[in-house]
Amino acid sequence: RIPALREGERVRIVDTRTNTEYTKPPDYLQESELIALMDQHGIGTDASIPQHIKNICDRHYVDVCGPMQEDGQRGQIIQMRKPFKKGGGPQQQQQPKPTSRHMVPRPFGLAFLACFEELDKELCDPKIRAYMEQQVTKIATGETDKNDVVESTLKLFHEKFN
Repeated sequence: RIPALREGERVRIVDTRTNTEYTKPPDYLQESELIALMDQHGIGTDASIPQHIKNICDRHYVDVCGPMQEDGQRGQIIQMRKPFKKGGGPQQQQQPKPTSRHMVPRPFGLAFLACFEELDKELCDPKIRAYMEQQVTKIATGETDKNDVVESTLKLFHEKFN
């Protein structure tokens, strides 16, 4: 316990210690966290979100990996299951189920994002994607006409980039 001190009061130092600690980078976003963020921002539906995840993996924007290792390196890449082939063939050894699935950006995904940020940072804003999703929903429900949405979107982009 530290006794109450007054300004200017002298104290005797009995012992000093230093403790060196290092920070670790934050872990990569988990797949479940990405899904929660998409839901929070109104991006995708329960039916379409798995397809969005599959698309970013298939397009090589990210790898799905297990948790980050103690040294800060990404976890082991989780192999996506291939569809079952008729006729069997040699059985592949199953990977142990990871405790979590992290979305680790690949260089191509980072470069793709950087291009959009350089072109127009607003294109990377979740509100833009959510707006697009709302427009598609309005088309699907008959609330608005597809041609009107296409025309207004093209007008917006022409104003933005001309």
